[in-house]
This record gives sequence, structure tokens and C-alpha cells, in this order.
Amino acid sequence: YQRKEESYNDYSSNLNKEIKKEETSERYNAPRRVNMRNNDTVVSRPKKEKKQKYVFPPVSILRRKPASETEDFTGVQRQREIIDNTFKEFGIGGHVVKYTKGPTVTLFEVQLDPGVKYKYVSSLQYNLQGNLEAISLKIDAPIPGKATVGIEVPNITRDIVYFGDMISNDKFLKDGNPMNVILGLDVSGTPVYLDLTKMPHGLIAGCTGSGKSVCINSIIVSLLYKAHPDDVKLILIDPKKVEFSKFVGVPHLATPIITDNKLAAASLKWAVDEMENRYELFSSVGASNYKEYLELTGATKDSKHLPYVVIIIDE
Repeated sequence: YQRKEESYNDYSSNLNKEIKKEETSERYNAPRRVNMRNNDTVVSRPKKEKKQKYVFPPVSILRRKPASETEDFTGVQRQREIIDNTFKEFGIGGHVVKYTKGPTVTLFEVQLDPGVKYKYVSSLQYNLQGNLEAISLKIDAPIPGKATVGIEVPNITRDIVYFGDMISNDKFLKDGNPMNVILGLDVSGTPVYLDLTKMPHGLIAGCTGSGKSVCINSIIVSLLYKAHPDDVKLILIDPKKVEFSKFVGVPHLATPIITDNKLAAASLKWAVDEMENRYELFSSVGASNYKEYLELTGATKDSKHLPYVVIIIDE
């Protein structure tokens, strides 16, 4: 199977046609497929077209961590003393031997005295949480691969993680993968990146103020900094009409930001049909996924250019 001749660089036109059909209450018609059998005419795939001009935003416009801003370990030292004193109060031999401070959480490593059972530490969770006046607390007894007990405690003061510091990494910007995005820093302060191609479906969940919107914005802005509009297309669905307003007009949009539920349904129907068409296209060249398709057809002048399609829905 192959699709009718059409340019994959004009996603906006195709998707908007489907949305207009939904607006006028017309029946949704998926793109037809051409059956390759006997003497049926097979439409050749269009040749690769020249990419539109796109100037990547400069990193210099992003805020960076001020040089005058230094790490403050006063709160961490206080928490360390409370943990040691709590162990002493309950007669459990052990003390903090190391700590790793992250932007929001600090990991304390406790070395237990010989003969002390790990389960004794777990029984202290609520006492530690109360003494530390922490909202939550996590205990790993022991830390996998180590002989110490891990106690993760929220920092008294959270540090700001600057997006500009993370994206200014040349190794990240030039890794050749437009779908590799920034998530943040882990408990040790190491940058965490995510390849969206390895998780075709994702759910970002959490309580109010936990950073869901910040995470989504980091993903979208990462794509704007790394991906050419011809390589990645965005479909943003925002029923609340406020979350994605800042991205109006970006060239990566396959269609204007969708705020109507009926139009959202039409766009998702289009996406399902597009997915099925691509699977048929992969099958026609003997590929099982997008990467294999590029390897098999990348050097062919008549191969069809397939941009990634990223759909983000804000509930």
C-alpha cells in the first residue's frame, strides 16, 4: 500500500481540511490508500523537497544561573544533625556518612553499625519525617548495590533549575536526535534527557504545583531548539485555552492550537489514520519501524520525507 501523491511538508493543509469537515458536520473521510495489485496504477512517492528556512532561537535569550548565586548547605547540615540525633534517640547505631544535594531533594547515606538490621531504619520513617518537619520522606534500606541506607529528604529551600543552563550543552544540542528533550535534574544534579521516540505515549501527572506545566513547556521548547519544522510537527490540544497560548504561531504547529473538543476529536482521528498509513508504508519497504524505514530509504531520492508528529493534550 502507498498513499496518494501528497507532500508530507504540508501537514497543516491536510489536517485543517479534516478539521473544517468536522466544523461543517461532514463525515470524516480518511485519506484513501492505493492497492498495489495486478495492473493498478501505483503513484510514485514525491521527491524530497527543500526545507523551509528556519532560524533556531539563540540560547542567549534564556536565563542562566547568576554567577553570584552560590550553593547554600546550611539547611542540609541541619537535616544531617537531626537524622543522626534521631538514630541516637532510638538506640539504633548508625550515622550519616555522605549526602548528595539535588535541586529539590537531598539523599543522605547512613552507615549502620555491625549487627544492626536494616528493617529498624524503616520503622523510623514517621519519626524522621516528624523531626525533619518534612512533607514526605523516602527510605531505601539498603540502597541497591551499596551497604548504606538511603534517606531522601525534601530541601528546606528549593533551588531554581535554569532551562538555559541545561540546553546550552553543545553535546545535547548537536546529538542529531530532534526528539531528545530536557526533563530536568535528578537527585544528584545530573541532567536528565528523554528520547520521545522510546515512549510513544506518556502521561504527566501530579498534584497542583508539582511542575506538570513546567515539564510540558520544557519538552515543547526543547523541540523548538532542536528540531526543524519540517522534521517535527506539533498538534497542541488545549481545552482550557490558557496553557499553550504562548506557543501560538510557532512554525512547528501542524494546525492552530486546538481548543474545541470536537476539533480535537477530528485531529485525533486524523492521527490514527496517519499512523495506519505509515505502518502500511513501512511494510511496503520491509521496515518494522520509523528508524528502519529511514535506513532503508534514506539514500533513495524518491523516498517520502516523514516528519515526527507530536501530540500534546492538556486536560
